[in-house]
Amino acid sequence: MYSAAILAGGQSQRFGSDKALFLYKEKVLLSWVIDSFVDVDDKYIIANKAYLGFDLKVYSDIISSYGPLSGIYTGLSYAKNDWLAVAACDMPLLTSDYWQ
Repeated sequence: MYSAAILAGGQSQRFGSDKALFLYKEKVLLSWVIDSFVDVDDKYIIANKAYLGFDLKVYSDIISSYGPLSGIYTGLSYAKNDWLAVAACDMPLLTSDYWQ
């Protein structure tokens, strides 16, 4: 068994809006990634803002200013299992098969 951390802490400056909430094929990007972890009980979002409506815990970076590495460290700190799968919030092509 493993835990899953979804990184959604970027500022999306180049993208121009919150990437996690970008609509792709009638679902926001963050939902695609959450759905890829369908069989994982211990999953959460690492972000510096609240993502309401996703029914997952959201943790802020424990240590900031190190980009994705800060999110990975935070994910490891909150993981309840020995293994941690990490995915960015903007990966809509992930499926549950990928994590097997």
